[in-house]
Amino acid sequence: MNKKELRTLQSACSKLDQFNDYRMHDYICILMNTVLDFQMQTPVVQRAYEHYINNRRSEIRSHSDLQRLLSKYPNTLKSNTRLAQYLWGTNHWSRVKLLRELVKFFEAENVRGYKSLKKWIDKSTFENIQGKVVVRDKDTGKVIHSIGPVLFEWLRLRLGKDTIKADVHVKRFMEKVLGYTPSSDIIISSLIEVSRNIGVKPRELDAAIWHEMSGY
Repeated sequence: MNKKELRTLQSACSKLDQFNDYRMHDYICILMNTVLDFQMQTPVVQRAYEHYINNRRSEIRSHSDLQRLLSKYPNTLKSNTRLAQYLWGTNHWSRVKLLRELVKFFEAENVRGYKSLKKWIDKSTFENIQGKVVVRDKDTGKVIHSIGPVLFEWLRLRLGKDTIKADVHVKRFMEKVLGYTPSSDIIISSLIEVSRNIGVKPRELDAAIWHEMSGY
């Protein structure tokens, strides 16, 4: 990105508002948001998350609590749908399958709470998780959900890392401002530079762009 484009981008970012901080400090809440908050309408995600907070949080507070709950429900379409209804008040069975894969992955990585998750994220790159948390159609083998680069950066954002997730909203913002969409690496590096220039954290700039482009 040349200097003129960077100035244009900085000017657009400085006009944003709602520089919110979406860090989270509760391990189970982080897991729930990771498997829910992508490719779904914001009100649906909010209702699902609130259902967990209001109805299940008191009984599912730890990694072991979650493991015990998952073990009670067979990994089938019917049981995963029932568990989605129990956890979130929805029928999102594939998100339950993703939750199973994420918990299994973290168990293998000795991540069992907020502190160990922070320690893991501090030393990890996307390559550490790439291809390891995947939900596939049992008949076709097609990937339904996975922890890809955007979800990995979203996880890093929730844990306070100085990054940007180059998701659809951020890419649309770049297209709107610059007239084209740079590569994800350039988007992340340029917006991190802009955030420092305008005196906000990258995660706060990420939130402001989301509010601007999502309409919420």
